[in-house]
Amino acid sequence: MSDTTRGGFTIYRLDTRKAVFARTDSESGTPPDAAVLHPSGFVTSRSDPGDYRLEFFDSNGARTGELAGWRVVPGDFERVTAVDGDEIAVSSGSAVGVASTRERAMRWDTGMSKHSLELLDDRYAAVESDDYAQGRTGTWTVFDAQTGDQQGQATIGYGQRYLGFDGTRLLFDGDPTANHRPNVPILSAYDAETGRQSWRLPAPTDTAQWQVTGPYLLLIDYTADFISRSVTRYAP
Repeated sequence: MSDTTRGGFTIYRLDTRKAVFARTDSESGTPPDAAVLHPSGFVTSRSDPGDYRLEFFDSNGARTGELAGWRVVPGDFERVTAVDGDEIAVSSGSAVGVASTRERAMRWDTGMSKHSLELLDDRYAAVESDDYAQGRTGTWTVFDAQTGDQQGQATIGYGQRYLGFDGTRLLFDGDPTANHRPNVPILSAYDAETGRQSWRLPAPTDTAQWQVTGPYLLLIDYTADFISRSVTRYAP
């Protein structure tokens, strides 16, 4: 649970309702990093200048180890995220990679600095480029999450936004040629192993929005007052 007043977070066990970990902003003003919950515990870190360090804990909050030189890659909106498997996305400041929560060691890393790493599932990870200086396109490079071997590489437009992953394809919504987000609700799928576009599907209306909820792909249509008037489930 995030603390919006002090900038930190607290992790609780659901069965005992007891807090097993808490972190707030330090007196120096250095904000706490994100934490990743996994099936047997959690991992967190703090990015003090010159001292990146992952810390591993079991489900009771007991510290089980550390890994120097790396930090948890924070989520887009939440400091605390969850994964189903053994892999977590990490960054050193000059590289990104995948660490194992079971072995408490790095699986692999790539020197693609100034990029973000997204774990798609326990099989694939993707590195997103954020440099649009050469045109209004970006690049998503997919890697094998276990070995770091490169898979497909997809080129997307500036108007597209990553929406989710269905096990074989990366889903993006938006018009590739648009210069802002949100825009026309187009849904595009790119194959993880080849990087090629599999299909593109426009929404029936300009007021609809694509949404991934768990294993489901939904299209939610809104009124002019942004009130939901219909929800349609699509096959992936």
